[in-house]
Amino acid sequence: MHKGRNVLFVNAADLAALGLADGSYADVHSVAPDRVDRVLRRLRIISYPRP
Repeated sequence: MHKGRNVLFVNAADLAALGLADGSYADVHSVAPDRVDRVLRRLRIISYPRP
């Protein structure tokens, strides 16, 4: 990983519902319309007060 901010901001209630902890790490997977699986690895999860 290079210098940078590899973070994912998540509402505290959503963190609890997902069973995740503030400051932990996660991989984020998505499948685009072209059906290519994309992965962002080791994003740090940050609790963020957002409705």
